[in-house]
Amino acid sequence: MSGDRIHFFSSQDIRKMENDSGISLQAYLGRKLNNPFNYEPSAFAETAAEKVREHVRADAVLAEEASEGKMFGILTVAIENGNRAGLAFLAAFSGNIRTGDDFFVPPVFDLYNQEGFFRKGENEISAINAKISELKSSPEYIKAVKALRDTETEAGNEISAYSEFARKSKNLRDEIRKSDDYDEKTEEKLLDESRFQKAELKRIRERWKKRISEIAETLSEFDSELERLHIKRKKMSAVLQERIFDGYSFLNGKGERKNLREVFSDHGIAEPPSGAGDCAGPKLFQYAFEKGLRPIEIAEFWYGRPPASGIRHDGSFYPSCQNKCGPILGYMLGKTDMGKNHLADPDRTSGLNLIRKTGILYEDDYLIAADKPAGILSVPGKTSSVSLQEFLQEREKANGKHIYQIHRLDMDTSGVILFAKDEICCKRLQRDFENRKITKTYLALLEGSLNTDGKIIRTELPLSPDIADRPRQKVDTDFGKPALTVTRIICRSDRYTFVEMTPVTGRTHQLRVHAAHGKGLGHPIAGDRLYGFTKAGYVKGRLMLHAYSISFTHPVTGKTMTIKAVNNDFFSYLYKISGINYRNPTLK
Repeated sequence: MSGDRIHFFSSQDIRKMENDSGISLQAYLGRKLNNPFNYEPSAFAETAAEKVREHVRADAVLAEEASEGKMFGILTVAIENGNRAGLAFLAAFSGNIRTGDDFFVPPVFDLYNQEGFFRKGENEISAINAKISELKSSPEYIKAVKALRDTETEAGNEISAYSEFARKSKNLRDEIRKSDDYDEKTEEKLLDESRFQKAELKRIRERWKKRISEIAETLSEFDSELERLHIKRKKMSAVLQERIFDGYSFLNGKGERKNLREVFSDHGIAEPPSGAGDCAGPKLFQYAFEKGLRPIEIAEFWYGRPPASGIRHDGSFYPSCQNKCGPILGYMLGKTDMGKNHLADPDRTSGLNLIRKTGILYEDDYLIAADKPAGILSVPGKTSSVSLQEFLQEREKANGKHIYQIHRLDMDTSGVILFAKDEICCKRLQRDFENRKITKTYLALLEGSLNTDGKIIRTELPLSPDIADRPRQKVDTDFGKPALTVTRIICRSDRYTFVEMTPVTGRTHQLRVHAAHGKGLGHPIAGDRLYGFTKAGYVKGRLMLHAYSISFTHPVTGKTMTIKAVNNDFFSYLYKISGINYRNPTLK
């Protein structure tokens, strides 16, 4: 290991990585950089990650802090000059950790430098906060606030009581006016009483208003000082934030630089999200470019306990976050000379070739049921990637038919999906989906053995979008939408569990989150790059989730229909990975 944050692999490490991956060192050194947002970690990346974990475990303070849950990252790099040419790796962590060792690359901008402006500005703002707290907790302020609150309460009570008395008096006067004894003299007395009560209510209100005003005056000096401090704090925070944005200066592969605000402004985002620039990915590439190192492979993994709402598993690999790292890494890597831009949209030609293998499971004048391949969009998205709907639309062009979206499948999910050729049919089936009259059944291969007393499991976990890391979803008991999944265990082994999953609701990524979350099944779907990715059960090639069947009532004929997707490559992957033959699943 080197002392300058560049860590060389030993010859023994390299031989093992070559054997485990089937890739020679020279071939690996010649690789193009992988996509940080969609990748499969190689044996080289896994070895580097394990060395980071070993380093963390060896430091008691670091291990204790990281055990609370932390994302770490590695970047393998080619050393192409100097005394030690060859392969090495860099290590980083997301956010901040109380560690001063030089094992990890430095932050892009060190907010916590004791001599830096952020510490000084933070201290000044903290002093203002302390002054505000001191004023609000002073006996004089507390006494004045209480006096005002008590006086307002007393005023409200007396005004309400007299108003109620005046109301009852009015009702009584109205009754007197209806009696036989009513005359002009009586009316004059009633009017005098009404005038007096109205005037008295006004006097009560004015008296209390004056008392409240006198007490409020006592608070005015406090309030003026508090307002002055709040304004000062706001201005200081704004200036400090601007300096922070300028402090994060990102270097791209061409040697160009942009600050944090400029990077996000290019994406139409005026205010960068909190913590942007402190993730592992930007730190790793920044250091690599500054040192003239050529990046080969990035991988990020979770260490420690999972977060309360999100899904992270200890030792599992995950893609870089889109919300914070998307714009930053897009800028840092978008102009590299590493061959094809790995952050570009998927190639349309390869997408079309994959879609052409699509099986049409059912078709009439009103509907098309297709067997969608994994890795293809159901409907057009934000990227230029071709979608199944576009392909079917082109296919129907000669017939003058328009293809309508009824529902969708995740890009990584394969299986049966319905499209309509008629707008009325589309709306009827969409309404049936909303009213839960359509049943979809999925097949999934889960990582690990799902131990449960019964074979049927109900999972109810409310879901909402993870705003900080789209398109991920999270369990949200406060604001999430209800989500229910029924799972039936088909068979299992020590390594995998094969299940049938029926979503009662249809939330985004529902099955994937319910499978992976600790309060759900606690076993991610194999090959899930967003919620799974454990080394032990990692499946290369595809997400092992397949929309096997759909049952519905035909919107025109009224016929009850069940359509199954039985020839998808999901089943060949299933057999190759686990040995399970779905037609005869005897695995125990």
